[in-house]
Amino acid sequence: MKLPLILALLATACTAQPAYARDLGQRLTDMPDEAFATVGAFAADGVLTCMIVKDGGREANPLVRPFIGKHPSCGDMALFTIAKSALFLAGISALQDVDPKAARTAARLSMFVQGGVVGFNLTVALKGRR
Repeated sequence: MKLPLILALLATACTAQPAYARDLGQRLTDMPDEAFATVGAFAADGVLTCMIVKDGGREANPLVRPFIGKHPSCGDMALFTIAKSALFLAGISALQDVDPKAARTAARLSMFVQGGVVGFNLTVALKGRR
């Protein structure tokens, strides 16, 4: 399992000094709404993946499998979702320091892509419940 790697990346992202110093409250206030919608979609993806794995399915994303395996536990999925969300928000915040418009565009794109992932997972989860 690669959870120590995820935790190390998360710790690095959280302790890195920003190019433009803003406190956490200001960063969260300035964050595009689409970024928070994406984090919500990450959470929905994690819950649906947990449901699918419990019903005998597997993690279908080949980019995620090296970190959590084909049959992750719900705890592993929750930890991965939290780490992924924190890294995503840190990336959007860092991009906002350079180009706020690009940060909003990246958050929108991520929101739509993750919405498609949740839609796919929902069809798989509901199909398995019949």
